Amino acid sequence: MMFHPRCSLAALLVLFCFAFVALAPASADDAESSETAKRKYTYKGRLPAYYKEVVTDEQKEKIYAIQMKYYEEIRSLKDKLLALVKQQSAEIEAVLTEAQKTQIEQLRAQAKAEREAKEKAAEE
Repeated sequence: MMFHPRCSLAALLVLFCFAFVALAPASADDAESSETAKRKYTYKGRLPAYYKEVVTDEQKEKIYAIQMKYYEEIRSLKDKLLALVKQQSAEIEAVLTEAQKTQIEQLRAQAKAEREAKEKAAEE
């Protein structure tokens, strides 16, 4: 079965959209720290799942070269997608009243406290 390149790209963009929404920081401080972390990231080649057991060293190098070939374009698309998700979130938040925004912040703080309590309990 052969996949159409546009379908593959569309599927990739949908996947990134869901990932960014799921991993979106809950507060401005989290957003700033994730932006800093993103800028510090440097590319490292990584083999797809299960490839390590079957490819030769020469094939690994070819795979890494292919990944580097697309890295900047993919990163640029990810950055654009992240900007769109942020813009969307800002527009959605603009629909809310001040009271609703306050309630959302309280719910986020409550969820964060519950996550931290769960993590602390898991460590013990």
